[in-house]
Amino acid sequence: MSDREHARRVRQQAASEGRRTASTIDEVCARNDVCRDFIYGQIRAGRLKATKFGRVTRIFSDDEEAWQNSLPTLGEATSS
Repeated sequence: MSDREHARRVRQQAASEGRRTASTIDEVCARNDVCRDFIYGQIRAGRLKATKFGRVTRIFSDDEEAWQNSLPTLGEATSS
C-alpha cells in the first residue's frame, strides 16, 4: 500500500469516527509530491488553510482534501 493510500485510509477512518487529523508540512509535501516552498506559497496565497500550534504549522486533512479538489485538472482550461 502506498503512503498516499495509507494516509487516505487513516483520514477516512478518522472522519468516520468524527475526528480531524492534522499533518505536518513535510507529510503534506510527501503525499502530494511537492516541495515545502510550493505548500507555503499555497498557504500565503490563501488556497490552502493551515493552522499554527505554537511554532508548528499543521494542515487538517479536510483542508488538504479541499485544496486538492480545488486544483485544476490536466487539460482544464484556465483563464489568464
